[in-house]
Amino acid sequence: MSVINNLEKIKRLMSFDSDDDFYFVQIYRRKKDNPTITGLETKSRHTIKSYYISSIEHLDRKFPEMVALAELFNARVYFNPNKRSYKRCSLESLSKLAQGIANGQYTPLEGLYNSVCGSSHNDKQKKWVVDIDDGLEEKNGTICAYIILTGGEIYERIPTSGGYHYITSPFNLKGFTDFINERINTVGDIKELPDIHKNNPTLLYYKQND
Repeated sequence: MSVINNLEKIKRLMSFDSDDDFYFVQIYRRKKDNPTITGLETKSRHTIKSYYISSIEHLDRKFPEMVALAELFNARVYFNPNKRSYKRCSLESLSKLAQGIANGQYTPLEGLYNSVCGSSHNDKQKKWVVDIDDGLEEKNGTICAYIILTGGEIYERIPTSGGYHYITSPFNLKGFTDFINERINTVGDIKELPDIHKNNPTLLYYKQND
């Protein structure tokens, strides 16, 4: 077994401007990692637990519990690098709850709040996740150079089970895509565009079965 523990890298991505700030962390049991588990036949993942992290010390306190749950359920701990706002998430949850009730839908409050936390962020320093698979990692110098050339800053390189996540500032997406496509079509050393996510989580912890 190999362990991917990105706690120290993740902590370098965190900052807090007020008591309203928090980071959203979830433990997922993924169908990909548990193909024979009952209950995952019709969905790609099941959420074991969600956390609303309000300080680096809070993350340190909760991390042993996250590790224990992840190992118990053969699950992964994911951290969204974009800050959330308690106020904004609460107000959006109330709005969605009222809309649902008006339409005869009565979503459980925990699921509704977590859904809002997963999509709504309030980070002035927005962070993108650039997903580099193993096959592209040897070209990471070229890809990183293009991120920088198109106005981006690379904050962290996060190991994953299948490659790396580069946590970056926003950059000129069209310019980056044009650069990489030209490299694909002319030089040929890069085979495909990396996936770029504007509001996705990255891997905090996973004990991987080899």
